Amino acid sequence: MPPPSLPPARVTFEYIRVVLVALGVLCLFGATARAQTATAVINEINYAPTDATNPAEFIELHNPGDASLDLSGWKFDSGVDFIFPAGTTLPAHGYLVVSGQPAAFVARWGFAPLGPWTGKLSNNGERVRLRDAADATIDSVTYVAGFPWPTAARGEGSSMELINPSLDNDLGGSWRSSGQPAGAGSAQVYVPINDVTWRYRKGTSEASAPTDAWRLAGFVEDASWQTGQTSIGFGDNDDNTLITDMTGAYTSLFLRRVFTIAPGAKPAALKLRARVDDGCVIWINGQEVARLHVDAALVPAYNSVAQNHEADVVAFEEIALAGAAAYLVEGENVIAVQAFNSTIASTDFTIDVALEESAAAAGTAPTPGAVNSCAASNAPPSVRQVAHAPLRPVGGESVTITARVTDPDGVASVSCAYQLVAPGSYVRKTDAAYATGWTTVPMFDDGTHGDALAADAIYTALIPPSAQAHRQLVRYRIQATDMSARSITTPYADDGSPNFAYFVYTATPAWSGAFKPGVTAVVTYPPSLQESLPVYQLVANGTDVINSQYSSTYNGQRFLGTLVYDGVVHDHIQFNNRGEASTYVSGKNKWRFHFNTARDLSARDNWGRPYAETWDELNLNACASPWAAVHRGMSGVEEAVSLRFYELIGMASPRSHHLHFRVIDDAAETGSTQFQGGDPSGVTGDLWGLYLAVEHPDGSFLDERGLPDGTIYKIESSTGDKKHQGDDQPTDGSDWTTFL
Repeated sequence: MPPPSLPPARVTFEYIRVVLVALGVLCLFGATARAQTATAVINEINYAPTDATNPAEFIELHNPGDASLDLSGWKFDSGVDFIFPAGTTLPAHGYLVVSGQPAAFVARWGFAPLGPWTGKLSNNGERVRLRDAADATIDSVTYVAGFPWPTAARGEGSSMELINPSLDNDLGGSWRSSGQPAGAGSAQVYVPINDVTWRYRKGTSEASAPTDAWRLAGFVEDASWQTGQTSIGFGDNDDNTLITDMTGAYTSLFLRRVFTIAPGAKPAALKLRARVDDGCVIWINGQEVARLHVDAALVPAYNSVAQNHEADVVAFEEIALAGAAAYLVEGENVIAVQAFNSTIASTDFTIDVALEESAAAAGTAPTPGAVNSCAASNAPPSVRQVAHAPLRPVGGESVTITARVTDPDGVASVSCAYQLVAPGSYVRKTDAAYATGWTTVPMFDDGTHGDALAADAIYTALIPPSAQAHRQLVRYRIQATDMSARSITTPYADDGSPNFAYFVYTATPAWSGAFKPGVTAVVTYPPSLQESLPVYQLVANGTDVINSQYSSTYNGQRFLGTLVYDGVVHDHIQFNNRGEASTYVSGKNKWRFHFNTARDLSARDNWGRPYAETWDELNLNACASPWAAVHRGMSGVEEAVSLRFYELIGMASPRSHHLHFRVIDDAAETGSTQFQGGDPSGVTGDLWGLYLAVEHPDGSFLDERGLPDGTIYKIESSTGDKKHQGDDQPTDGSDWTTFL
């Protein structure tokens, strides 16, 4: 008997599937379609709006049938709770929206939904179930945040949309983030958010003669231009590079960023993202492509001003650039930005711009009550259960890549492309080498070539032992094409990590050192002692590491890297130094790591137990005493003990655990001195020593303790540094002012 929890359409299909499996002929069919039926389908879910203080969560139902449906007495009873009122109908081929906050929904989309419901959709994923008046399950979707489900739907401005109502909507591959075409695979990022290589010049005079020369690719900046990380600005405690002399002195800032397009890889369309206070004009290779909050008739000059516009706390405005191939070139291109304040007396300013490939000129906004932006009559294959084995390969070991791939039209081909990143030769995703350095191998489902079982929809590729070198990062992507020539490359275009990855590591070497070099005896510490603490490894560009930790020019600026812990590779994360007055004092600074959306760190405590909540930021304290070297032996114990004492007396206090930290930024793993890493003079070696991980005070901090949502401030010199915005709390800082 088919499982009673399945909706009627899926019951039929699942029963047929069982029979076909018994006959051994399932390979003739994709396991991603369901029989078309005249019943309601969960078609769009907006579970994590960008602005949590204006929660316009909603669930959209669609009726693909030719007859209207009476939904009287139907209900959502998992995820959220809502009973459809008597007389509720869902028209043929129509849509119906239910929202948890109808007033917020009306303000956002201009029409009234059903609601409110009780409960709240989880940002991490959960089961949403629809039952009819007889309590039979009509549809059920168990979503999660991140691959194989859409990523940008988790707080990045998108909803989660079903590609086609005939697809099995309990499969992540049947959905896309709104604004992302069904076939959109990993997008090439040309300029990321918080990029560290922008060149900028204060608008005290024109940037060039003629005045538009600075916008062209061939322009060479003179000594008046500086290098900085966006966002650049002042006044709101939200900028990576501060300009503190703008008020009363100048109204504009000139910015340039060179980016590279590989031969044959010129995109047809681009997605431009900007966060600006107050306005800007943007050019690519001298061609104006956007102006935000600037008068249309304005001819930009160094002393021009913009309209008054307050930038969103986190959200970026997005502009689709169709026909980009007309002004892009293979090789070096330049994006030029002139950002303006509204008056010379303004007390705040910010600018950050990102640029990436776009498969279509589409936005990211949800589409409640309308056809999904990703809708397609023929969807590409569904790719899921991507894995590599072994999880922690050692040097010279073959690695098996597997993925489950299905499609209603049948699967024509599946391939794996992999990229080798040698120690000391780190490749950022913004580097030209990232786009070109891939080797493609076919994947098989024929019971040979390493494949375990023929025709089971599990495709296999072998990456040879020659590719597995000690301390080497290996990235890979999966591409699949169906019988109708529809293709997909995974991860999807909305993923901050556009590839999967594993890290090859054979063994931790022994370490030797003396308490007082040249005076006391050298002691050798075996790998078993070092590995008694969890090992965290950062793989990064050596210059970025030195700039981050030892150059005040880059204080607080973010760099791209890869963090490896517990066999899991967190690729394309961002890192920066942290600290207040103690930064650069001891020679051993603090670190902060920022993880990509839906790719959080699963950290463990000192006893190896996983924390209840994952971390989207990781803070490392240096276990050093910058003001009194005699106390260096405390090694972070005083911080760990203090935090634990606070917790024992009932105060919410960050959890902490010690770790063994290594940085792979050079070809050599061990150095010539006992201090193998952490030396700006260029001493080689991976070991950076003992650090203390400290939990970040954000939303997961509250969830870890079962505390209600609220705004969290870090108190610093009688000011409140906001670390988390509560859903129901003021956004203007008035709660902090009242408390103070």
